[in-house]
Amino acid sequence: MTKDIKISDAELKVLDVIWKEKSANSKRIADEVQKKETWNRKTIHTLLKRLVEKGAVNTKKQGNIYIYTPNISKAEYQKKESKSFLKKIYNGSLSMLMTNFIEDEDISEEELDKLYELLDNKKTDRK
Repeated sequence: MTKDIKISDAELKVLDVIWKEKSANSKRIADEVQKKETWNRKTIHTLLKRLVEKGAVNTKKQGNIYIYTPNISKAEYQKKESKSFLKKIYNGSLSMLMTNFIEDEDISEEELDKLYELLDNKKTDRK
């Protein structure tokens, strides 16, 4: 998946099902999406088609059935989107993002401990 591909919120809901299933036909994908959304199957098929056209999803025909697989992992997508968000909203400053969340959110002791651990590990890795 190239940097310039944009995935809409609706497409992401379909892609989430494909990530979860790893490989699925359109009926299975539509069934799973419809557990959370009130979209009709035609809408879901349109979103699948867009994901294929964008290169986010691969498709292979087996008989009369199309099988869909992700072309990017969820972790890769999250990393790409996180960097894009950081650059767009915080001018690339991770410390500004963290400051905003830490000052404006209630953070549990457990979450704080995890953040300290992550930062300590990052610092140690640099030495």
